Amino acid sequence: MGTLWCLSDLTPSNSLDLDVANRERTRLHLFQIFLCDQASNWLERLPAGSISTWEDLTTHFLAQFFPPGRTSELRNDILMFQQHQGGSISKAWTRFKDLLQKVPHHGIDLWLQVQIFYDRIDHALKKDSGLRSWGTIEENDSREGLDYYRGVGPI
Repeated sequence: MGTLWCLSDLTPSNSLDLDVANRERTRLHLFQIFLCDQASNWLERLPAGSISTWEDLTTHFLAQFFPPGRTSELRNDILMFQQHQGGSISKAWTRFKDLLQKVPHHGIDLWLQVQIFYDRIDHALKKDSGLRSWGTIEENDSREGLDYYRGVGPI
């Protein structure tokens, strides 16, 4: 389902200069193309004309495939993330990114994502890898921290 939600931020290229109505149609059409299995069957069973906007589609889709209890559980998994004992930073980062992709509408700001990850990795590894020198999120830009983690190799 991660692929489906990559489309949630779908914005046609600036060079196409599509008006709002065409953008809506483009999003709805592309969403249908990329659906498969259970999601495709769900969309086909919807009454004709029941979805006319991107907002309608996202509301219905989230209600069907991400009920509030499931969303809450997955969001909690992100908030309570912990590095596995003896695991590398790169494996922890991969696992954390996987959690984020399971619930793309988690609503957790980027700065908090970086802070959660930083706070939950082994302090000795932070020191050995140079992460400790990166400092706190308040002192640095969230994107800078995210870029640092993306570049972390197998430590």
